Amino acid sequence: MKSVLSVLVLCLGLAACGRPVDLDQPADPLGNFRLGFNVITVLDENVQGPLSRDVTETEWEEALQKSFDRRFSQFNGDRLYHLGITVVGYVVAVPGIPVVLSPKSILMFDLNVIDNETRQPLNAPGERLTVIESFTGSNIVGSGLTSSKDEQIEDLAARAAQQAENWMRTQPWFFGTGAGLPEPATAAQ
Repeated sequence: MKSVLSVLVLCLGLAACGRPVDLDQPADPLGNFRLGFNVITVLDENVQGPLSRDVTETEWEEALQKSFDRRFSQFNGDRLYHLGITVVGYVVAVPGIPVVLSPKSILMFDLNVIDNETRQPLNAPGERLTVIESFTGSNIVGSGLTSSKDEQIEDLAARAAQQAENWMRTQPWFFGTGAGLPEPATAAQ
Protein backbone atom coordinates (compact mmCIF):
# COMPACT_ATOMS: atom_id res chain seq x y z
CA MET A 1 0.00 0.00 0.00
CA LYS A 2 3.00 2.29 0.44
CA SER A 3 3.53 2.17 -3.32
CA VAL A 4 -0.09 3.22 -3.90
CA LEU A 5 0.34 6.16 -1.55
CA SER A 6 3.63 7.09 -3.23
CA VAL A 7 1.99 7.17 -6.64
CA LEU A 8 -0.89 9.27 -5.31
CA VAL A 9 1.50 11.75 -3.72
CA LEU A 10 3.54 11.91 -6.92
CA CYS A 11 0.42 12.51 -8.98
CA LEU A 12 -0.54 15.45 -6.79
CA GLY A 13 2.23 17.39 -8.44
CA LEU A 14 1.13 16.54 -11.97
CA ALA A 15 -0.99 18.90 -13.99
CA ALA A 16 -4.30 17.42 -15.05
CA CYS A 17 -4.71 16.83 -18.71
CA GLY A 18 -7.48 15.96 -21.10
CA ARG A 19 -10.91 17.39 -21.51
CA PRO A 20 -14.06 16.11 -19.82
CA VAL A 21 -15.22 12.69 -20.99
CA ASP A 22 -18.50 12.21 -22.87
CA LEU A 23 -19.57 8.64 -22.07
CA ASP A 24 -22.57 8.88 -24.38
CA GLN A 25 -20.47 9.62 -27.46
CA PRO A 26 -20.93 6.70 -29.90
CA ALA A 27 -18.14 4.16 -29.56
CA ASP A 28 -16.45 2.10 -32.24
CA PRO A 29 -17.15 -1.63 -31.77
CA LEU A 30 -14.90 -3.48 -29.34
CA GLY A 31 -14.72 -6.82 -31.12
CA ASN A 32 -17.26 -9.29 -29.80
CA PHE A 33 -17.53 -7.50 -26.42
CA ARG A 34 -20.93 -7.15 -24.81
CA LEU A 35 -21.19 -6.14 -21.14
CA GLY A 36 -22.48 -8.73 -18.75
CA PHE A 37 -21.88 -7.40 -15.24
CA ASN A 38 -19.59 -4.78 -13.89
CA VAL A 39 -18.75 -5.39 -10.29
CA ILE A 40 -17.35 -2.50 -8.29
CA THR A 41 -15.45 -3.06 -5.07
CA VAL A 42 -13.57 -0.74 -2.79
CA LEU A 43 -10.73 -2.31 -0.87
CA ASP A 44 -11.03 -1.98 2.90
CA GLU A 45 -7.42 -0.91 2.89
CA ASN A 46 -7.80 1.52 -0.03
CA VAL A 47 -5.60 4.52 0.36
CA GLN A 48 -7.12 7.93 0.76
CA GLY A 49 -4.35 10.24 -0.31
CA PRO A 50 -3.29 13.44 1.38
CA LEU A 51 -5.41 16.56 0.95
CA SER A 52 -8.45 14.47 0.06
CA ARG A 53 -12.11 14.68 0.94
CA ASP A 54 -13.63 11.54 2.44
CA VAL A 55 -15.51 9.35 -0.05
CA THR A 56 -17.61 6.41 1.10
CA GLU A 57 -17.56 2.97 -0.45
CA THR A 58 -21.16 3.53 -1.59
CA GLU A 59 -20.29 6.83 -3.30
CA TRP A 60 -17.52 5.15 -5.32
CA GLU A 61 -19.66 2.13 -6.17
CA GLU A 62 -22.59 4.22 -7.40
CA ALA A 63 -20.49 6.62 -9.48
CA LEU A 64 -18.37 3.90 -11.08
CA GLN A 65 -21.37 1.63 -11.72
CA LYS A 66 -23.18 4.46 -13.49
CA SER A 67 -20.17 5.47 -15.62
CA PHE A 68 -19.17 1.94 -16.62
CA ASP A 69 -22.80 1.06 -17.46
CA ARG A 70 -23.18 4.20 -19.60
CA ARG A 71 -20.02 3.53 -21.57
CA PHE A 72 -19.94 -0.23 -21.92
CA SER A 73 -23.64 -0.89 -22.50
CA GLN A 74 -23.13 0.64 -25.97
CA PHE A 75 -21.13 -2.36 -27.18
CA ASN A 76 -23.26 -5.00 -28.87
CA GLY A 77 -20.87 -7.86 -29.52
CA ASP A 78 -22.01 -11.47 -29.45
CA ARG A 79 -20.09 -12.59 -26.36
CA LEU A 80 -20.55 -11.58 -22.73
CA TYR A 81 -17.69 -10.23 -20.67
CA HIS A 82 -17.76 -9.03 -17.09
CA LEU A 83 -15.69 -6.20 -15.63
CA GLY A 84 -14.30 -6.14 -12.13
CA ILE A 85 -13.29 -2.70 -10.93
CA THR A 86 -11.51 -2.32 -7.60
CA VAL A 87 -10.76 1.09 -6.10
CA VAL A 88 -7.31 0.95 -4.51
CA GLY A 89 -6.58 4.62 -3.87
CA TYR A 90 -7.85 8.14 -4.44
CA VAL A 91 -7.57 11.83 -3.83
CA VAL A 92 -10.71 13.93 -4.14
CA ALA A 93 -9.19 17.37 -3.86
CA VAL A 94 -9.99 19.67 -0.99
CA PRO A 95 -9.99 23.43 -1.53
CA GLY A 96 -6.43 24.68 -1.49
CA ILE A 97 -4.50 27.86 -1.98
CA PRO A 98 -4.41 28.74 -5.70
CA VAL A 99 -1.00 28.30 -7.33
CA VAL A 100 0.75 27.45 -4.03
CA LEU A 101 -1.29 24.39 -3.09
CA SER A 102 -3.97 23.25 -5.48
CA PRO A 103 -4.36 19.47 -5.26
CA LYS A 104 -5.71 17.46 -8.18
CA SER A 105 -8.26 14.68 -7.93
CA ILE A 106 -6.93 11.21 -8.75
CA LEU A 107 -8.38 7.70 -8.82
CA MET A 108 -6.34 4.49 -8.92
CA PHE A 109 -8.16 1.26 -9.68
CA ASP A 110 -7.61 -2.31 -10.83
CA LEU A 111 -9.50 -3.62 -13.85
CA ASN A 112 -10.24 -7.28 -14.50
CA VAL A 113 -11.94 -8.55 -17.64
CA ILE A 114 -13.70 -11.91 -17.22
CA ASP A 115 -14.90 -14.07 -20.09
CA ASN A 116 -18.44 -15.24 -19.27
CA GLU A 117 -18.04 -18.46 -21.25
CA THR A 118 -14.87 -19.67 -19.52
CA ARG A 119 -15.48 -17.81 -16.22
CA GLN A 120 -11.78 -16.94 -16.28
CA PRO A 121 -10.12 -13.54 -15.99
CA LEU A 122 -8.37 -12.58 -19.19
CA ASN A 123 -5.84 -10.36 -17.46
CA ALA A 124 -5.12 -11.90 -14.07
CA PRO A 125 -4.09 -10.40 -11.68
CA GLY A 126 -5.64 -7.25 -13.17
CA GLU A 127 -4.49 -4.04 -14.78
CA ARG A 128 -3.77 -1.09 -12.50
CA LEU A 129 -4.99 2.17 -14.03
CA THR A 130 -4.81 5.75 -12.78
CA VAL A 131 -6.88 8.72 -13.87
CA ILE A 132 -6.48 12.39 -13.06
CA GLU A 133 -9.27 14.95 -13.08
CA SER A 134 -10.27 16.60 -16.33
CA PHE A 135 -8.57 19.84 -17.20
CA THR A 136 -10.99 22.66 -17.80
CA GLY A 137 -10.71 26.42 -17.62
CA SER A 138 -12.62 26.44 -14.35
CA ASN A 139 -10.35 23.99 -12.53
CA ILE A 140 -6.96 25.21 -13.69
CA VAL A 141 -6.18 25.96 -10.04
CA GLY A 142 -7.47 22.57 -8.84
CA SER A 143 -10.95 21.12 -8.75
CA GLY A 144 -11.10 21.41 -4.97
CA LEU A 145 -11.68 25.13 -5.40
CA THR A 146 -14.22 24.98 -8.23
CA SER A 147 -16.04 21.62 -8.04
CA SER A 148 -18.11 19.88 -5.42
CA LYS A 149 -17.10 16.49 -4.09
CA ASP A 150 -19.86 14.85 -6.14
CA GLU A 151 -18.70 16.59 -9.33
CA GLN A 152 -15.13 15.44 -8.74
CA ILE A 153 -16.22 11.84 -8.10
CA GLU A 154 -18.41 11.86 -11.23
CA ASP A 155 -15.53 13.21 -13.33
CA LEU A 156 -13.09 10.60 -12.01
CA ALA A 157 -15.62 7.79 -12.59
CA ALA A 158 -16.21 8.92 -16.19
CA ARG A 159 -12.47 9.13 -16.82
CA ALA A 160 -12.04 5.66 -15.27
CA ALA A 161 -14.58 4.16 -17.70
CA GLN A 162 -12.83 5.85 -20.62
CA GLN A 163 -9.39 4.75 -19.43
CA ALA A 164 -10.64 1.18 -19.04
CA GLU A 165 -11.99 1.23 -22.60
CA ASN A 166 -8.72 2.66 -23.92
CA TRP A 167 -6.73 -0.10 -22.21
CA MET A 168 -9.15 -2.79 -23.40
CA ARG A 169 -8.65 -1.60 -26.98
CA THR A 170 -4.94 -2.42 -26.61
CA GLN A 171 -5.92 -6.05 -25.92
CA PRO A 172 -7.76 -7.01 -29.17
CA TRP A 173 -7.19 -10.75 -28.65
CA PHE A 174 -9.51 -10.60 -25.62
CA PHE A 175 -12.46 -9.80 -27.87
CA GLY A 176 -11.78 -11.79 -31.02
CA THR A 177 -10.24 -8.95 -33.02
CA GLY A 178 -6.55 -9.74 -32.69
CA ALA A 179 -6.23 -12.38 -35.41
CA GLY A 180 -2.62 -12.59 -36.46
CA LEU A 181 -1.37 -10.58 -33.49
CA PRO A 182 0.84 -12.27 -30.92
CA GLU A 183 -0.87 -12.66 -27.57
CA PRO A 184 1.13 -11.07 -24.75
CA ALA A 185 2.42 -13.15 -21.87
CA THR A 186 0.23 -11.17 -19.41
CA ALA A 187 -3.05 -12.34 -20.96
CA ALA A 188 -4.51 -15.49 -19.40
CA GLN A 189 -4.64 -18.48 -21.71
